[in-house]
Amino acid sequence: MGIYNNFSFRSVSDYFSVGGEGRTKIREGAARLSSSFSAMRNSAWYKKCTRFDASDLSRRMQSHPRAQQAYAEARQRLAQLQVQMSGLIQEIYSKLKQYGIYASHQPHDAERAIHRRWSNVLPPGASILPGAHFDARERVERMEWHSESVKWNATHHVDTGERISVTDWRSGADGWQQREEIEHNYQRHWTTSRREGPPLQHFSIFVPVVPNNEGWFVGMIRDHANAIEWKTYFHPGRQTHYRCTAWSASGDQGVLLRTTYDEVTKTTWHETYNQTNGAHHSRSDWRTAEDGVSRERTVKDHITGEVFVEVNEDFNRTGFFDQEYAGQDLHKLAAESLAALGLEPHERDQSTIKKHYKRLALRWHSDKQVSKSEAEKEAAQREYDQIDRAYKFLSSPAFAQL
Repeated sequence: MGIYNNFSFRSVSDYFSVGGEGRTKIREGAARLSSSFSAMRNSAWYKKCTRFDASDLSRRMQSHPRAQQAYAEARQRLAQLQVQMSGLIQEIYSKLKQYGIYASHQPHDAERAIHRRWSNVLPPGASILPGAHFDARERVERMEWHSESVKWNATHHVDTGERISVTDWRSGADGWQQREEIEHNYQRHWTTSRREGPPLQHFSIFVPVVPNNEGWFVGMIRDHANAIEWKTYFHPGRQTHYRCTAWSASGDQGVLLRTTYDEVTKTTWHETYNQTNGAHHSRSDWRTAEDGVSRERTVKDHITGEVFVEVNEDFNRTGFFDQEYAGQDLHKLAAESLAALGLEPHERDQSTIKKHYKRLALRWHSDKQVSKSEAEKEAAQREYDQIDRAYKFLSSPAFAQL
């Protein structure tokens, strides 16, 4: 018979051992059955009824309601015990079928079956040690095996089929502890390190030794302390090495978020992807600008390929300003532009801005300077260029973000 995937180390012999669950249920059922028959035999109506033959007993029971009620209760209790015993027998046979053990119920038969299953994933020369056991609450089988003088503690979840082997912790330098871990189902070998805090540092690193079809070495880092999982990418030919978290949904209209760290440039990028319009941007961490006062960061538009600098983190960062204003103090530029059109700082309505611009543009347009001197024409042209630049900024997305 085949061995089922959810086979456990607890053999049927344990089930029927002296203190086993099977014998306990059988003893309890037999005791209840014996008690019911003893109560019936010792009852007065039973002793009285035994002095009559069967035909006369039926007639007399019909004339004795209490005796008839006691008899009905005894039959009902007997039927309940029969159902319980039937269920127990079905459970026993299902366990036998599940374990694939019929002729022998010895523990070593079950252990040999487990050894055959683990032999497919353990390295050559590995030996499984005796003393394996099954945790009924966690549904996990536990065992130990040796390989190259290293003892491994192995677990197998009988429901999910997940198999993991780990070594004991060993002390390292600077208070760090390390251990090895193998995920047999995924054929991944992890190196886990931890150091007690504060702050607690505990992470696992999987470094692949075989590249994928495109030449990338794709590994993983699990930060157990912060509950973050990183996927690492390394391409020798491109000399690129970075890691990124998984995409996680935010509450902002289906926008996905993730963090990417470029280990070559030491830059952390915060990526956003809008599932609705397909917009995909990466923003670096904020840094101090060259003037030592302003704040700036780099923004990449993956759709258009545009890369530009965003300044002053106090404005609304939901959009992007034009490349023309990259690196400039937008608040200062806004104040100068409003003043150029003769507007107060609070007059930011587009209709008001457009009205003032048209009035000033008509006043300083070259067509209105035909009869003026050359010096006056040059001054008028400078005024016109100034209000034109001011209006261009005040009508741009950069001003709308302030």
